[in-house]
Amino acid sequence: MTFSPLTPELVVAFEGIVGPAHVLTAQRTEALQYETYGRDHTEDFHFAPDVVLRPGTTEEVSQIMRLCHEH
Repeated sequence: MTFSPLTPELVVAFEGIVGPAHVLTAQRTEALQYETYGRDHTEDFHFAPDVVLRPGTTEEVSQIMRLCHEH
């Protein structure tokens, strides 16, 4: 499996799906709030995510998955 880096264009596409308020990146989000998304419940692992998306509907989830599959 290969991974593509997060691009500004992809962030804009995500914003078009869920709205800018529901797209969190390290550059735009308070550190404490952002850090909570990079941990598991055991607190053994800490991985900073490139982006956090907070969809509000199943349709938004579907659109996100479609976009990720394309990239």
